[in-house]
Amino acid sequence: MKKQDEINGVTTTYTPSLISWYNLEKLLGVKEIVFMIATLSAVKFLFPVLSTILLIGGAIIFIIGGILLLSKFTMTMYSDVQDLKIKRAMAYKAQLEASFTLITDNNGQIFVGTRDNKTTFTPLHLQGSDSPAWLWFQAKNKKALPKVVQKKEEPIELSYNINEIMSKALQSYAIIGGQQTGKTYQAQHIANYWLSKGVQPIVIGCKWDKGEWDGCQKIGGGGDFEAVAAGLKMIEAEAKRRQANTDLSHKSHSLLPVFFDDWTVVVDQIKNAKDFILKATTLFASVNIVLYFILHSDTSNAWGVDKKGSALKDNFTKLIIVPTRNKQGLVDRQLTRGFIQFAGYKEQHKIKLNNGPLVTPTLPIMPYQFSYNIADLQSNVQSTLQSSLQSKAFTPQQIKQVLELDKQGGKPSNIAEAVFKSKGGVQNKKVKEILALYKV
Repeated sequence: MKKQDEINGVTTTYTPSLISWYNLEKLLGVKEIVFMIATLSAVKFLFPVLSTILLIGGAIIFIIGGILLLSKFTMTMYSDVQDLKIKRAMAYKAQLEASFTLITDNNGQIFVGTRDNKTTFTPLHLQGSDSPAWLWFQAKNKKALPKVVQKKEEPIELSYNINEIMSKALQSYAIIGGQQTGKTYQAQHIANYWLSKGVQPIVIGCKWDKGEWDGCQKIGGGGDFEAVAAGLKMIEAEAKRRQANTDLSHKSHSLLPVFFDDWTVVVDQIKNAKDFILKATTLFASVNIVLYFILHSDTSNAWGVDKKGSALKDNFTKLIIVPTRNKQGLVDRQLTRGFIQFAGYKEQHKIKLNNGPLVTPTLPIMPYQFSYNIADLQSNVQSTLQSSLQSKAFTPQQIKQVLELDKQGGKPSNIAEAVFKSKGGVQNKKVKEILALYKV
């Protein structure tokens, strides 16, 4: 079928199914025809690539959709579990609310008790952090809680008497504690225990206060290192005499307790004094000479021994005094603790310390009769003592003189001028060193 159209005043006859380039140009114009041809050509050329892209894109969309679906399922399950936990926690909290009761005393101390026929209240801070009481308190109080005190295993306190433990035959002992902790006080109680048994102890040291060691046979004091050295010599000679005695067995000899007051100073000043540590458990203890060493610490330096002696000092039974200080930093004797460490063991056992007044027994006791005279021994040790003291630049006479002038209220500079014939920084320092070591 033909059709006529008039375009720009010209009548044209054409068949619509057979579109000619001319008619297209007339209908659309040149630009439209070129764009259409380019578009059709591009689609026809790119169709295979677009198909591949669409296929890959579809697969990616499918995978992403599966991941999102799985995530949603997982979150739903997690939410259900959390809801279950919350419900259980609320039920447990309700159970705890029904099981415990809480009270606070006038001092703010919190106590917790169980709601039963016999309610028992205990301090909350002593409960374990995982105890039901603490869990209940945490659920009840959202605010910060006081720190839980973890229960420490305290050493079992021995029920034995400290004086009995520290007075066994064939043993050697040490009493160890810091300054002003009560070492001499405990030692004097042990000495009084010996006196109550009819045995007079020997005390050897460079200083002691008035009234200390009453009832004992004292050798030294007042910075008299000649007497101290002679005392050491006398004890050693007595041990050798007992060892050489073939009429008695070693264990048959009478008990002789010997206390060394402030041993660190003694071993620092007296040459070969450390031999007492090395021979304490052999030469002395084996013949019933019971030695007591009073020290500030349990180090090798305090004992005055080398590596060899450091091992041997563990053969002593030790009374270790641990102080407790008050708010002013002073030692509170009422709260001071004592521990026993038996010879050859590292474990320490808590023991009740002596805390009563010092009462010297009034039993009639004959002083121990030595085979040697202390005055004779004192003259024999003069040269040995002087060679030892020369390294310290102090002679026994200087020490005595400094202590006497200090008691009279002399100033360090005046004492230095009187004792060392000059005063100044160096000489004043010597006076202060002597007072620090030997002043009671």
